[in-house]
Amino acid sequence: MAKKTKTTIKAQSATRMLSAKQMRLATLIILACSILIWFIVKLQNPTTLPVKLVEVEGQYHHIKPKQLKQLLMPYVSKGFFNVSVRAIKRQLLTLPWVDKVAVSQVWPHKIVIHFTEQQPLALWNDSSVINTRGELFTPKSDNMPTHLPRLRGNLVQEPAIVYAYQRMSRKLKSLGVHISTLSVSPNHSYTLMLDNGMEIMLGQQRIWQRLHRFVKVYPRLFMAKHRHAQIIDMRYNNGIAVKWS
Repeated sequence: MAKKTKTTIKAQSATRMLSAKQMRLATLIILACSILIWFIVKLQNPTTLPVKLVEVEGQYHHIKPKQLKQLLMPYVSKGFFNVSVRAIKRQLLTLPWVDKVAVSQVWPHKIVIHFTEQQPLALWNDSSVINTRGELFTPKSDNMPTHLPRLRGNLVQEPAIVYAYQRMSRKLKSLGVHISTLSVSPNHSYTLMLDNGMEIMLGQQRIWQRLHRFVKVYPRLFMAKHRHAQIIDMRYNNGIAVKWS
């Protein structure tokens, strides 16, 4: 009986020791979790690690710094650890003049934004802008450039009109003149207005042959200073018609 009592006492002692170890472990876990929760809550506070600097890289002419500040403030005012670079990028891409953008965080208090502005090629129907890739975007009216050449036509014709404008511009470059307006009617009739005030009617057919003919006769007929051609009709097979101003 004495041996059994001794064994029982040892078992109870071991159980109490195990229970004490478990209690200490549980206490440590609870303490660690409490510290972690406190740390997370502390980091969520915007005043813990505020964003002190927003660095904008890249050249831009049509995006206003005030506009950027108003757009970014709701995001960067939340503190460094609450900044969502994806949300900032998504918001910046809503600006019509922004083409590409990259956003990164730099420890401990800086946000770096690098963006590329749209490269405009021409105005489209006086309401949108075409970039150098032939893509349309629509800025606000007060941010619409006025110095660009104008392309006019139906939306379905836009790729063909952009191609024609670029090709025609290369052909006219040797003459020292530039296209100010290229209009294409619904029945695909091409009309050019040059920056020297000349209007060139190319019509629907053989527009490249007609333009080539214009380039050949231009130095002999239209470079004289004592008279100026107002309208040049190239739609004839074996000649041209000219209205002089």
